[in-house]
Amino acid sequence: MGRVPAGLCALTLSWTAYAHDSWLSRPPGDADARLLQLELATGPRFPLRDSRPGAASLAQAACRGPGGAAALLTPRQEHPDKLELRARLDASGGAACWVELKPHQAEMTPELVDTYFREIRPAPEIQARWAQQRAKSIAWRETYRKFIRIELPAADGAPVAAALRQAQGLALEIVPMGSDAIRVGQPTTYQVFRDGAPLAGQWLEFVNDRHALGVWRQSDAQGQVRLALPFAGRWLLRATQLEMPEQDTQPWRSRFATLLVHAR
Repeated sequence: MGRVPAGLCALTLSWTAYAHDSWLSRPPGDADARLLQLELATGPRFPLRDSRPGAASLAQAACRGPGGAAALLTPRQEHPDKLELRARLDASGGAACWVELKPHQAEMTPELVDTYFREIRPAPEIQARWAQQRAKSIAWRETYRKFIRIELPAADGAPVAAALRQAQGLALEIVPMGSDAIRVGQPTTYQVFRDGAPLAGQWLEFVNDRHALGVWRQSDAQGQVRLALPFAGRWLLRATQLEMPEQDTQPWRSRFATLLVHAR
């Protein structure tokens, strides 16, 4: 890889280093009512994790409680496969937390781009543009950003406060709608936002922590997807929005979004 422009974090050329999803989760046994603990990890397929973003890669990180008050989500300790984060927030009534990572650059071989496309389902025009570049032996270069959310349900399964299901102004984010807790077999609506506006035609994959196969759905004209989750447990919703370069000398740009929810 060549030199990385100022303001971007360097990254290796490995597919395993950059194309994986990142997600927030709550460690088992966290019961401190005054201090919320979360873990930020990266892996090839949820829930398997093999690395983590560094504390220096965080552009912003915060949480919001049912009353609407926000609290900073602060890095505490780096481990090989997770970054510990903490917020001074009582999450017994539910909470919403989010992290934005700084931009990174990467390059991929054509074979890895093929794998990448299978995992994100880009639009036909994206695939056609890449086919043109590949025919001209133009290398794949990409600048990507990640936007990560988690919804923590109330301990008693109570309805979700409106403050927890609002877009937070991230460049790409997935937000549950309504006030009902997420329950197995009951449809829930999720909305995809790009720069604060609903994003139509975006593919979402729903991945359960105990089942390898994901469920794909595409957002409608209002950027919404409605789905009844078939299994209890943690579900990761993942989406990648890929933007074509204006000129072949410029890198592709992408936004990765994940949302972790709990179905009861």
